[in-house]
Amino acid sequence: MVTIHDVNQGTEAWHALRSGKYTGANAHKLLRYGATSFSLTEHSSFGGNYHTKRGHALEPEAIGLYEAITGTHVERPGFVTNTAYPTAGFSPDGLQTARVVEVKCFNEEKHLKLYGGDIPLEVLAQIHFGMLICELKAASLLIYNPDLDDPKKCFKIIDIPYNRNIANNFKRILGAVHA
Repeated sequence: MVTIHDVNQGTEAWHALRSGKYTGANAHKLLRYGATSFSLTEHSSFGGNYHTKRGHALEPEAIGLYEAITGTHVERPGFVTNTAYPTAGFSPDGLQTARVVEVKCFNEEKHLKLYGGDIPLEVLAQIHFGMLICELKAASLLIYNPDLDDPKKCFKIIDIPYNRNIANNFKRILGAVHA
């Protein structure tokens, strides 16, 4: 059963929910190293850096653009858990009907790579992990960088289809945790 926790991301309640769990932020570590303590999310004093703060500030703009373009509404839950995977949880940027919405507001170089279709494992793992935890079969990756000289390349919606192989790898790894 999927449970949506109505907490604000970054709060003590949110940190408490995700501490000691496998989360989307570390999903790529799960794929690379398996269900080890290295892949767990721990509460830290990391308050963010320029890039993370910029991303958090731009995220609502990107979601607003997505809503305007698609004519849909995006829910902004704080944390999602699933009883099928009790050691895991996911902090979606948004949920819209039957899809996960993930926002990336990278610097120009990373943004343009994504724009060209070069999606790194770290991003794909996070999105597929989110689809698994939320029990959804589709995702939209929103890439947004309003600082680019070419306004046509500032924003793009990339549909991420469900990948059974990635999902099965997560299921196998997370299943080994409860076995």
